[in-house]
Amino acid sequence: MSNRSKKAANPYRGGALNERRSTSAVAVAWLSLAALAGCSDDVVSRDGAGAATAASSTAGVGGVGVGGAGGSGGGLPAPCTKLVQTGDLTALPPDPGSLSWSLRLVPIWGGRAALVRTIAVPGMGPQRLVTSNVTWTAAWPPEAGPPVKLAEPVGHVVGPAPGLDGTLAILGPPQDGSGGVAFGLADVDHGGFTEIVSTDPGAWTPTFVVAGEAGSYFVGMATGADIPDTNLRVPDLGWVTMGAQTGYVGPITLGCPIDAVAGTGVRTSAGWLFARPVFGDACMNGAASVTVDLFDGETATPTPGAVLHSEAWSGVHLLPRPGGAWLAYSDATLLLARLDAAGQLETAPVSLSPEEPAIAMDTLGEGLVYVATHEADTALTVATTDADLAVLASAELALPGAQAGVQVGFDAPTRQVLVAVVLDTSDAGGPSSNVYVARFGCE
Repeated sequence: MSNRSKKAANPYRGGALNERRSTSAVAVAWLSLAALAGCSDDVVSRDGAGAATAASSTAGVGGVGVGGAGGSGGGLPAPCTKLVQTGDLTALPPDPGSLSWSLRLVPIWGGRAALVRTIAVPGMGPQRLVTSNVTWTAAWPPEAGPPVKLAEPVGHVVGPAPGLDGTLAILGPPQDGSGGVAFGLADVDHGGFTEIVSTDPGAWTPTFVVAGEAGSYFVGMATGADIPDTNLRVPDLGWVTMGAQTGYVGPITLGCPIDAVAGTGVRTSAGWLFARPVFGDACMNGAASVTVDLFDGETATPTPGAVLHSEAWSGVHLLPRPGGAWLAYSDATLLLARLDAAGQLETAPVSLSPEEPAIAMDTLGEGLVYVATHEADTALTVATTDADLAVLASAELALPGAQAGVQVGFDAPTRQVLVAVVLDTSDAGGPSSNVYVARFGCE
């Protein structure tokens, strides 16, 4: 196994406070849009049937959950001009007496999706990472078994593992408790997390794991900025390749500390895009922005991409699309920017559903499918768009109560949309919550 470590210039090491780049260039970083990514500090690209990511709490852009990269299959799906609910809201087998946190929807192929979340016990806090595996594209109610434990302790981020049916990529604390962050694979049907490589023994927390071609992964972590008497952190990046021999390039440590570190990544035809929020004037006092860089997975020096004005501490998320990526971030409202494969801006950012803020999204052909809040707490709006983010179709999903987490995924072969929602199931026995799913057909 090879393990090459590269350290990018960190303006804060040794006490120097120098800008990493000129104001016309781009800095690299990681940011979470809490609703968009569904509540978990991670980012995932998907190629298969329905998926979604969680970020921050682990959360996304201002709270946005993202899905499965528009499904798989030859060619682009046709636009979706009509949505029809084809599956009633259905409860999955619960984990009794517990709370479901940081919901994330990840494709696991064959018309299945893994609904991954952290299980917390009232009075004890988070306990374990579990998945409920749903076969949702055929009969309804869907086939779903009881929750399967993937890992403990908590603090992991997850993503798809292309070419490995029934497997998830996981980045999180080593299972032996030795500290740092490690990459591995989890068996969604039988449970367990097999560590493959330590990605940074000195890192504090994982932030994202993104799949590329089969056997290649882009990982993000947070590590200390080495500034005395502070808890400031900076991003660490690395690339895992699996084949006859496992290889690892990293960690690459970036400058411009932000507490807490946030960032997002995605694979395109040009390489690996990485986006994060930063500040100007030595990364501390200047105007806030979101920057995008293109990495080749081999060297520490990126090619600068777009720089977009944002609100301070904006969340960010990258979602793969044909020819590039969507960048979701915040500047008074949730904005989406269309990027090319190299991370350059193709069109001016657009405000998505400003009246009913989007809280989950997935790629659907050249456009999106998204879930937005509704004027009524007991409903959600499910909508589809074209490449310019104009709404093509919408439908309402009635809920029995207020939601505490949403994810959405599109399956291209069957042209169906899966919506997963965390709902309060508390009773006289104490607080609890569980995951419910509903399905829509796309015409």
